[in-house]
Amino acid sequence: MSVYTTKGDNGTTRLLSGEKVSKASIRIRAIGSIDELSSYLGLLRSLNISQTCKNFLLQVQTDLVKIAGLLADPKENYNDRLPKISEIDIEKIENLIDKYESIVGPQKFFILPGGTQEIAFAHIARAVCRRAESNVVELSLHSYVNPLIIKYLNRLSDYLYILARYIAYKQSYKEDIARLR
Repeated sequence: MSVYTTKGDNGTTRLLSGEKVSKASIRIRAIGSIDELSSYLGLLRSLNISQTCKNFLLQVQTDLVKIAGLLADPKENYNDRLPKISEIDIEKIENLIDKYESIVGPQKFFILPGGTQEIAFAHIARAVCRRAESNVVELSLHSYVNPLIIKYLNRLSDYLYILARYIAYKQSYKEDIARLR
């Protein structure tokens, strides 16, 4: 089977239900931003970060596939067959945030994105995550979205922020701070 089908040439695509929707719809934008986020996490995993971080980011990418699947099933036709996001998934993120915050210490200034490639890409992933979260929240204003998905993405953006700080700490990179005065 070929990668291209030509069925989307008219600007539409099909959801899991078979329903045809515009590729410009908020649902497809939300799913696309989840895919973009996963791609940046894959890029981050290819860089010089700890294997523990790489393993967790791989798990997050798997969670994002679950989220995209759930978003592609608005009528919940496959609800019983699709893997779900759970409070346990969110707790895993929170535990790592707590762990990394205890290592890097409290934030005292606004941190500017940048630094090494690893730090910069963690910040880019965080920004993309925030946009994905915003797209999913917008979708939730028009159609049911499991609130755990929004909570997961919110916590994930926090994790990616503290991950950038943790990477800076591990690389002995002095974070760039905003001088507001």
